[in-house]
Amino acid sequence: MVVEKERTVIMRKIFCLLALVVLTTGCATESGGLLGNLLGGSAANRQLSFVNYNKSVYPPQTKDYPIDLFFGDKPQKPYEVIGEVMGYVIRDSNLRPLLETKARNIGADGLMDIQTSLGSRTDTDITQESVKDAYGNTVGTMPVSETTSQKVINIKAKAIKYK
Repeated sequence: MVVEKERTVIMRKIFCLLALVVLTTGCATESGGLLGNLLGGSAANRQLSFVNYNKSVYPPQTKDYPIDLFFGDKPQKPYEVIGEVMGYVIRDSNLRPLLETKARNIGADGLMDIQTSLGSRTDTDITQESVKDAYGNTVGTMPVSETTSQKVINIKAKAIKYK
C-alpha cells in the first residue's frame, strides 16, 4: 500500500515535469514557445502566435501604423508572405484590434486569407494538495487539477509584407 502511494506520487511528479517541458518548448514562434505566449507581452501576443516562414526578423510597426486585413480578397499591390498567425480570441468584438496589434508586433504590413471558426478552449489549473498518512502526518503533496472551458473564435491568417 505504501509502495503504491510512493509510486503514484513519483508518477505524478513525472507528469508535472513533462507538462513543464511541454509548456516551455514550442515551434519557431515569435515569443519562443507556449510559455512565452502565456507570459509575455500584450493579450495579442498571448492569444496569437506567429510562425515565421522565411526566418527574417522585421522591426515592430509603430502603434498607429495602418494594418491591412483581408478576410476574402487579396492585396492589390505586390506582397510577400512572411509567416502565419494563428490562435484564438475570446470575443469577436476584439478580433480586429488583436489582429492589428499582432501584425504590428511582428512587423507585418497586413494579414490575408484570414479564416475564423468557432471552438472551445479548455484550461487546466494544477495545484498541490497535502497527502497525509493514517496518523494525520503530512507525507508529501499531490497535484490536483481543475478544468474550465470557454467558447472561442479560432483564427488562422497569412502575415504579409509589401514589396
